[in-house]
Amino acid sequence: MTRRSEQVDLLVTHIKTVGLEPKHRDAHYSHIGALLTDAGLQGNTNYSTNVVPKALKVQREWPDAATISGFQARLAQNNFGEWIPFRGKKPVIIEAMADALGEMGVETVGDLLHCYTDAERELDLIFQLDPVKGVGPKTINYLAILAGSPDHVAIDGQLTTFAQEAGVSTRSERFLGTFYRSAAKQLGCTAASLDAAVWTYMSTRKRTAARQP
Repeated sequence: MTRRSEQVDLLVTHIKTVGLEPKHRDAHYSHIGALLTDAGLQGNTNYSTNVVPKALKVQREWPDAATISGFQARLAQNNFGEWIPFRGKKPVIIEAMADALGEMGVETVGDLLHCYTDAERELDLIFQLDPVKGVGPKTINYLAILAGSPDHVAIDGQLTTFAQEAGVSTRSERFLGTFYRSAAKQLGCTAASLDAAVWTYMSTRKRTAARQP
């Protein structure tokens, strides 16, 4: 048994011990404005109350923002941070991501997903988004999940803590992502569904602990 396989086995054992049952998920967006809003606002905030309603507002009230060009036109006509509303730098990050994707010819969610199904195209996407301050590997992988890729894992604090509790090395975000993908293969589920199951489990546990006196 290799050191890598030992790490994967530790993760799989922990997943089974806590009773996680990753399920097929088809929760990706078809509206790129809503997708970018979700990706840009998530992180260090309550997802269900501060992110989802705002992404759905973009989808509902700006149907023409289902394309990058339509989203950019809306952004040009509105102060996005005030309209959404959301304070801080995150609305600016969303606008910068839209501009970066527009520059490389991404127009729809389907176009974005295509970037993740071709290795060279994915490298082009990473290079395009790299200058956007506030966008790192986690956000780039999360964009893939939101676009419908079953093979990506967005390593964040929740997934890192879960792995640490399993006794898995978390020194390298890149290797941690491969551990999760290999664990998903052993469990017979997609990497994205395992990501969702672990994230939901850790978030629920955190909220439950916060409510306890």
